[in-house]
Amino acid sequence: MSPIDRRMLEQMLSRSKGVPRGTPCPRCGYELTGLSAEGRCPECGSPVAAALRPDHLVYSSPDYVAKLHMGAFLVVLSLAILIVHFIGGTFFAFAGRIGGAGGAALFSIVGFANGILALIGWWLLSSPDPGKAGVDRGATSRRVLRVLLSVRIAILAFSLVLGFVTVSPWSMPLMLMVTGVDQIVFLAAFVTSLVYLKTLAGRMPGGAIEREVDVVLKFGIVVLVLVVAVVGLAIMGMIGGLGVIVGVCLMIPTLLMMLILFVLYIFLLDRTRQALKEVRSRM
Repeated sequence: MSPIDRRMLEQMLSRSKGVPRGTPCPRCGYELTGLSAEGRCPECGSPVAAALRPDHLVYSSPDYVAKLHMGAFLVVLSLAILIVHFIGGTFFAFAGRIGGAGGAALFSIVGFANGILALIGWWLLSSPDPGKAGVDRGATSRRVLRVLLSVRIAILAFSLVLGFVTVSPWSMPLMLMVTGVDQIVFLAAFVTSLVYLKTLAGRMPGGAIEREVDVVLKFGIVVLVLVVAVVGLAIMGMIGGLGVIVGVCLMIPTLLMMLILFVLYIFLLDRTRQALKEVRSRM
């Protein structure tokens, strides 16, 4: 019996604990079986870890990650402007002074411009990865989100134009209908954005953001159910008084939960921005 070569045995043990058999280098195709995940490809020098997590954003194009980072920044900025816009509009509305028709037009223009900013931000944040053609896991939610956001901009533009039209018997019902459609599109875009963010978070280190998306998504579904219930009870209230009483009782906690959801959503997007910044620093 020939003696056991200790060096050969160590190499065999190392290979059994390293990269699984049949794993090629994603850049050059070199066989990486047995190599350490912390090492580099002997052929082209690419990180071995890229073969184990090829969808990780660290191994994507730096320009692509920079585009995602800029998109997240613009989305967070648009949400901050939305808060200021809402508080300002509410204050002037309660004060009963908004500068007349000119002030109302200014608030409408600011709201539309902020909608454009949000669209640009989400368009960048939902950009397809050029290195993942044909294997884009978030393709469906990304495309649906872009369609919904484009529809919202069209609705905001129509509302802006409608605000400058002379008041007529049909303008108020039309405005109410447009507002209703806008809210439906907004809620659909909100849910779709969370589904897309969950896919994107799966490509980031740690998995913390992916867990945060799950929490916000589940909480958001509860809030949406309450909103539907309040609206339904309000419609029932037109027939009987009981619906109005129950609807009013549900309205205050629903509004409070909507506020909490909005804050969680902002923090989630800001955490996404920070995570993308961290990914860029590791590239």
